[in-house]
Amino acid sequence: MEDASKDLRTTAHNLLPDLLLQEGLVVAMATFCEKMEKSTHLHIDFLSYGEIPALDPAVELLIYRMVQELVQNILKHASATQALVQLSCENNLLNVTVEDNGRGISEHDDKHTTGTGLTGIQARVQALNGHMDLKSIKNKGTAVYLEFDLHNMTIIN
Repeated sequence: MEDASKDLRTTAHNLLPDLLLQEGLVVAMATFCEKMEKSTHLHIDFLSYGEIPALDPAVELLIYRMVQELVQNILKHASATQALVQLSCENNLLNVTVEDNGRGISEHDDKHTTGTGLTGIQARVQALNGHMDLKSIKNKGTAVYLEFDLHNMTIIN
């Protein structure tokens, strides 16, 4: 019963982390990466560059969810030992980069390239009028780049 209660609290916290609402995207992402590193085999570096502005809470939540999904994909599929999560903002362009040193995604592996995780991320990126680029090299790793123009960032339902 105690384990089930703990799992329920963790799930509720992950749905809408208080830290995201109270401290913003940078602190929430850094804390998420730190917690994931402590609870898994994956070494995760989090870097933030530039002045990251406070965004609409719904936008911050979408970006946070994308990073969570990308890190989960690394844990589930990449067999990686290291990852980088980077958030930067310059000239009103918000960039999110998630890289790993894992096995990469094969061009012929439709399961990973069209899976619900990456498809969901692409849908969120499009909902924010953003751009997504994925680069992968077999046995070298995968890098996902997300870019958002802060002047053109609106939530499309």
